[in-house]
Amino acid sequence: MAKVQALIDANTQRPLIGPPVVNVLTLNMSLNQLPSAPRNAQL
Repeated sequence: MAKVQALIDANTQRPLIGPPVVNVLTLNMSLNQLPSAPRNAQL
């Protein structure tokens, strides 16, 4: 979870005026680079 939070922080733009904005496109591309955990077949 810490890796995901670090990616969110890295892909957040902080303008001088207004709230922080997450660049969702680059965040999704970064998340796709993370190794995924095996899914549980018993869902």
